Amino acid sequence: MYAYKRVGPSIDEEGQFVFTSASPGLGISTNTFIPLNTLKTRLNGNKNERLNAYALDWKIAQGTHFNKCDSYYLGLRDSIGKPSKDYHFLKYLLGDEKETTRGLDIPSLIFKRWCAVAYVASKLAKNKWAVKARFWAFPSKVDLEITFFYKIGNFEIGNDNEYTALKYAILNAHEKAKNEVGKLEEGFESKVSYPKIEFLDDCKDLNGDNLESLGSHPQNFYKVFVTTSDAKKMEQNGYSFLVLDSPDPPSIHSPKRSQINKIPTENKGDTTTTLITNAKVKSVNDWPRCITQNAIMGGISAAEAAVEIWGGISPPRTFEWLHRSAYSYGGIEDGSPDSSQTPGNIVLGTYGANTSMIRYENYLKRLANDGKNVKLQTKKIQNMEIEDTDPISSWFFKFLEYTWTFPIPPNSYQILSHPGAFKQSHTFNLFSKQIPTRFEVETDEAFDAQWLGKEKNPKLEAAIYSVLEARREK
Repeated sequence: MYAYKRVGPSIDEEGQFVFTSASPGLGISTNTFIPLNTLKTRLNGNKNERLNAYALDWKIAQGTHFNKCDSYYLGLRDSIGKPSKDYHFLKYLLGDEKETTRGLDIPSLIFKRWCAVAYVASKLAKNKWAVKARFWAFPSKVDLEITFFYKIGNFEIGNDNEYTALKYAILNAHEKAKNEVGKLEEGFESKVSYPKIEFLDDCKDLNGDNLESLGSHPQNFYKVFVTTSDAKKMEQNGYSFLVLDSPDPPSIHSPKRSQINKIPTENKGDTTTTLITNAKVKSVNDWPRCITQNAIMGGISAAEAAVEIWGGISPPRTFEWLHRSAYSYGGIEDGSPDSSQTPGNIVLGTYGANTSMIRYENYLKRLANDGKNVKLQTKKIQNMEIEDTDPISSWFFKFLEYTWTFPIPPNSYQILSHPGAFKQSHTFNLFSKQIPTRFEVETDEAFDAQWLGKEKNPKLEAAIYSVLEARREK
């Protein structure tokens, strides 16, 4: 069973959820979050608990017990963790809706339907909304009146036309991001909250307020800031700028290391190299992941490892096992996807760090899907007093650096020796709890669609390559 956790505030703030990703022929609602306890009650509860739950399910299915409050007990949630508009989850219960219920064992039928839900939830979600549920969403109950301030790059653009093209593309992407967020909110009475947009180069007065950094486009085409007062509004609604302090890890022979000493190690060195191509990215869809990160790390969960290192972490879902080089890249070096499922490619990091990495991973895959074969190097940066001889040094460090290059022409395989490849770096703090907003992620995708893929904007593409040329590796 794959369990997920809501990031922002919700009815059940600390609850875990299962996700129904695909259900060919089963009649199960897809792209749906269901509280894990809801499913456990219906499958493993005692007789009275199950019968009471089934009775409520049946009333909802018949439309005789249908309102916002009661519908929550069924637990249907959409792909961002909010109650789904598809409350009639059990409408397929009898197959033919006209079939009479007389003489049928309704509880047994409902039990079988929940078994089907468990089966679907046991399949790893591939739909992009399952991943996007990790990113922080603006609350829909109240308009926070947040403004995103965009800074276009950290470079000098000599041509005003190029700056204008980038600015127009960001404005266009911002509008498309509003539409994408709105699609998921369709059918809800709650008002959807969107950030406003300003450009720092056009803004002369912030009313004495300071700026906090939210994040940037992975290729650093633009950065996003909010004022300190807006940052406080976001924090009050579940956003976090927190970075955990570095711990003082227990010594190798400490009894506090009863679990982490069991974790297998594989030293791949300080760096790993991955070639990301369109073919490799596509191959992952047909290559089932047969082993989990917990199993790779000796059956020890990331939470258990973090508790021993920090001496207690709450909540336990703060930490996860992260891939240095993503499984979705299709394998380290020229290997198969399984080559990324090894201890040497797994590290300990926060839920926030893992989610932040997904933003960059998706961008690199967009480059690869456009025919730009990407060479990615990951580099571990310890920045703590841990001896190289300590086994945990292979999977426990504070920073992970990504450096990627891609060549011109885009379909060239000369990237391994190309002297003029475009180059970019980013360093992830594996102890950070800050998570990109889903609006930023949607904006990235809409922006990139204007210079990558089939619907390229020639003016923006020219501006992008002019910017990249200025940074080009000589």
